[in-house]
Amino acid sequence: MSKTSHRPDVKFWRDPDLPGVEIRYSRYTTVCFPKHTHDCYSVAIVEEGTNTAFLRDSTVAMTAGDLIVIHPGEVHACNPLQDSGWTYRMFYIDAEILEAAALDVFESGLETPEFPEPVFRDDELSQALVGLNEAIEQGADALEKESRLLDACAMLLSRHAQAILPEARPQGDSEATGLIRKRLEADPTATVKLEELAALTGLSRYAALRTFQREEGLSPHAYQTQLRIAQAKRLMRDGASIVDAALATGYSDQSHFSNAFKQVTGATPRQYRLSRP
Repeated sequence: MSKTSHRPDVKFWRDPDLPGVEIRYSRYTTVCFPKHTHDCYSVAIVEEGTNTAFLRDSTVAMTAGDLIVIHPGEVHACNPLQDSGWTYRMFYIDAEILEAAALDVFESGLETPEFPEPVFRDDELSQALVGLNEAIEQGADALEKESRLLDACAMLLSRHAQAILPEARPQGDSEATGLIRKRLEADPTATVKLEELAALTGLSRYAALRTFQREEGLSPHAYQTQLRIAQAKRLMRDGASIVDAALATGYSDQSHFSNAFKQVTGATPRQYRLSRP
């Protein structure tokens, strides 16, 4: 009897006619992701299987046909149930795209779309998103792809989002968390120690660590790793080799880079770089 392969099946699509959009198709049979964030909106369609999603400090179950929407910077982790597997199609959409679509949909100068219910069912929206993916894969003309993207965004926003005024946004994190985030984002490849973060914030090392982790949902190290991998992805999208992307983001050890990349993205650097542009 043949054994079921546990090798993940991952494919990416990127299209020069749709900057700010990336699509991935993934099939996993084992737990793959720790808690993490994305710097864009993430919209996933569960196509097969059952999985759990940690989101907004709670865990929910999702099955085939469900959609999930994750805000930029929102800590989450989605993984298959034990001894199960799941297939999903994820659409990463830059915030600027949804904000521009929100202005069209709400016609009132509102922005910052938010989704009060992160998990829901909407077959028509799922079909629209899959249609967008197919248009990209088949090399449709720019007008069709742009139209499909706007239609899908409008459907998502008009049915499932609320928009808030900039002045109505929730109060941000503490000054200490902001200072640490700014330091890490200024140079993600830099070697940063807790002593530096403590001196920067005026807190003890433990207080600086705990404050950031409580408010950001990730440790400073995990946040820095995400920044490095995001930079490596941009470099590879622009044509950099895996070795050059690793070195440019502070990874002199290729094995270390590959492990970090897979932990954050669920794919190997080679799978990501060889995916269709």
